Amino acid sequence: MIAKKSFLRSLFTVSGISIIVLIVGFIRQIIIARQFGTSLEMDIYYVAYAITTILVITPGALFEHVAVPKLKQHMEEHGMEKFYDYAVGIIILSVITSVVLVGLYALLSPLLAKLMTSGFSEKETEALSAFVYWFVPWLLVYPIFNALTSVLKSMEKFLVSSFAEVIYMFSSLAVIYFYASTRVEIIPISQFVGHLLAIIFLLVIFVKSSKRLWLRSFSFADYRQVIKNALLLLTSHPIKTASSVIERNFQSNLPVGGISALGYASQLTNSISAVLNFKQIYVVPLSKAEGREEKFHRLLVGLFYLTVPIAIVNYVLATDIIAFVYGGGNFNADSVHQTSLAYAVLSFSIISSAVNVPVMRMFQIVDIVHKTILITVLSIVSMTIQLYVCVAYLDLGLYGYALAVTSNSLLMVFVNMGILTASSSIKIHYVKLALDVMPIIVLMALSHYLYAYIESSLGITLIFIKLLVWALLVIACYLMLFPIIKKVLGK
Repeated sequence: MIAKKSFLRSLFTVSGISIIVLIVGFIRQIIIARQFGTSLEMDIYYVAYAITTILVITPGALFEHVAVPKLKQHMEEHGMEKFYDYAVGIIILSVITSVVLVGLYALLSPLLAKLMTSGFSEKETEALSAFVYWFVPWLLVYPIFNALTSVLKSMEKFLVSSFAEVIYMFSSLAVIYFYASTRVEIIPISQFVGHLLAIIFLLVIFVKSSKRLWLRSFSFADYRQVIKNALLLLTSHPIKTASSVIERNFQSNLPVGGISALGYASQLTNSISAVLNFKQIYVVPLSKAEGREEKFHRLLVGLFYLTVPIAIVNYVLATDIIAFVYGGGNFNADSVHQTSLAYAVLSFSIISSAVNVPVMRMFQIVDIVHKTILITVLSIVSMTIQLYVCVAYLDLGLYGYALAVTSNSLLMVFVNMGILTASSSIKIHYVKLALDVMPIIVLMALSHYLYAYIESSLGITLIFIKLLVWALLVIACYLMLFPIIKKVLGK
């Protein structure tokens, strides 16, 4: 009982810290938006960050996936003293990885900058090629930070690793806030400072526990399996790199400020999606074979009933929400217009993001994970075609890009469902699903027109009053559909 209470206390504490990290990260993004707005400089930052993600961030984050299991295994098989030596070796390996990845970054980032920005002018591409090097200090410490958190997680010091995230977030936020300038270079510098301070904190905790700073001997042979597992996880990286290069190429043809507007809008929709995904709760009920299809159907219907109203409200109030969240400082009326244009369309991706989670979980449950490579390829092909039509052929600009991204995400949900049913015994009754979901879609569409009438009649301008009206409309829809909801969602 004591162990159970201790576990629950740790769980709630870690969850609380995670919420703090999300909140501070969101505040940090608001400060960045108000400081820099939508501009060419922020466009360049977002493209540079994409290059950084491809070459360093994704490979550097692999320590968390591959190191923890081996560290835990080493602890159980050889005891704590040998574990500490092995952990120091992991940290040394992360330092070597940092140097190698930064070396590759220095060589390849100018090439990627040209590949990803066909729509940029020569001067803009040169500015991007120079800007990427501001990320180098941060990239030198990023893999080390991930290695240290992996070590402490394997020691079951989850609170310590979570608190390190808080240190990173608060430190980077402080740098941006107190050393605010019109130079976007302050953002990668703040990330470097934040992770450096977090590393110092983690090192102090580790040294205090292990009573050692260095390893007597280091051999790559001892870490062969860790390196092998990391390389195996990177096999799908070229596919994701191709996707990022294609998307950024189309983005480079958007008007100035379009890339940063997409960035701000995406971060807001991603934050909402993260809250609605509930990834951990789907596994246990769907893992049981008995009644699985019925549970899966009810879950999908429930997610549609939850996300359709949220998407509609965000679509209708896009300008008000963006102005309220980001408005102020250098985030002027033009920034609000660009970002809300993208946000209105991207809000519908909240539906596909939430619904796609249990669908992809089913791939794991029925053991057809290998099909996800096919899904990734199909998604890239579909996205490329839709981006070409919306951005290049129809020349719809920022709206076209957001439309292509959203329609592709919605399309891929049904493609994923099709692959799932074709590759397993799971059956999805599409007609029944459509009939169950249609009532909430129809009522929310009618609510849209009713809201427009109420807003114009009463002259509502305050966002809080608008949200209150929408809350009452959504509650009314749910009450009208309560018999259907009870019947569909069941017990």
